[in-house]
Amino acid sequence: MAPSEEVNAAVGEAETLTERAERLRQTVARPTEKEAAQAELTEVERQIAEREAKALRAEAATRLLAIKRAYGSLADQITQDDRRLIEAARKFEVAATTESDRYAAIALLKHEATTLAETFGLTPPELPTVTPPSERAAVVKAIGAVRVLANAERSVQPMVLWGKDTQGRLVPVGRSYEELEGTPGVDLIRRAKSQTPSRPRADKSPPAQARDAADVTL
Repeated sequence: MAPSEEVNAAVGEAETLTERAERLRQTVARPTEKEAAQAELTEVERQIAEREAKALRAEAATRLLAIKRAYGSLADQITQDDRRLIEAARKFEVAATTESDRYAAIALLKHEATTLAETFGLTPPELPTVTPPSERAAVVKAIGAVRVLANAERSVQPMVLWGKDTQGRLVPVGRSYEELEGTPGVDLIRRAKSQTPSRPRADKSPPAQARDAADVTL
């Protein structure tokens, strides 16, 4: 083969290898079917999550409107309860005063009988035992009802989740929202946070062994 033919063949072979290399590079750079499907799935799942988040937010907004209406209605009703309670309290006061005065009269009669018998050497009459008002079941129950109202919780306390720090001490690690059990809102919150049914211990206040660990960083 003449020198010029060898040069042309070499050049042709070099060009063919270059083109082949470029084709292979494009093939390698092209996503596989699995990779393309994974990318599409990721995007679809993102859109689904975004759609569900918007729907959940709309549900929460609807619930807030319902809460506003219910709150206003209950606030009005509790004002009416106040009036009824005052009326009942007046009757309670009258009944309590009547019973107290009646017992005072009973006690005085018994004391009078005892004193007369002692003074004149007579046998005191047999008088039935009368329980004082403070020990009577009906009075205790009535006072208990008043105490329940007086000691009613002023607010709802958030319940927390407990975990252990690096030293094994109990520390608060988040909220459990268990104080909201039975409300529509707690379901919305847990759905938003994707909480599982199984959660650590929840309580309103730290247990004794955790009080000194409240500021520990996990």
